[in-house]
Amino acid sequence: DIIIWSFPLYYYSLPSRIKAVMDRQLPMSLPFMVKDSPSGGHPGRYDMSGKRYIAISTCGFYTSVGNYNAVDEQFSRMYGIDGFTSLYCGEGEIFGVPQHKKRTDEYLELVKQAGREYILGGITPKTNEYLSQPLYPREVFEQMADANWGIKAGKSCNDSQREDVSLF
Repeated sequence: DIIIWSFPLYYYSLPSRIKAVMDRQLPMSLPFMVKDSPSGGHPGRYDMSGKRYIAISTCGFYTSVGNYNAVDEQFSRMYGIDGFTSLYCGEGEIFGVPQHKKRTDEYLELVKQAGREYILGGITPKTNEYLSQPLYPREVFEQMADANWGIKAGKSCNDSQREDVSLF
C-alpha cells in the first residue's frame, strides 16, 4: 500500500543504486505514448492508483530547501506533482555523531510521529513545521561541518595544513 523511498542525497540527486532501482521499473509502464500528457510519457501497465509514495532523505547541507529539486522532479515524473510525500532533512552528518544524540533522538521521535500520521492519512502541518526546523542554527552547523574537514577554508588539503580540530 505504501512505497517508501529512503536514501541520502548525493550531489543534489539520487544515489546511483536508487536510480538503478527506478530504471528497473520501466517494465511497469506500457511502451505506448500517453497522448494527453503535455510532456509525453508512458501509461502504467498495472493499476497503482491505490498506492502511496513517500521519499525520506537527509543531506549534508544546512537545509534541504533548494537541494532536492532534481529529486522532486524525478518523483513528480514518476508519480505526478502531488502524487508523493517528501520528508527531507538537512544537517544529516550530525545523526552519526554520539555528542549530538540527544538532539537527533528528538528529531527522530518527530519522524516516527510523522510516520504514524502518514499511515493515518497524512503528515499534519504542525509536524511538518517541526520537522522543517534545523537541528542547529546555520552558523553553528556550518562551523561544525567546516571544522570536521580538518583543513582551513581556501587551502588545499595536504598534511602540513591539516588541523586536528573536529566538532563532529
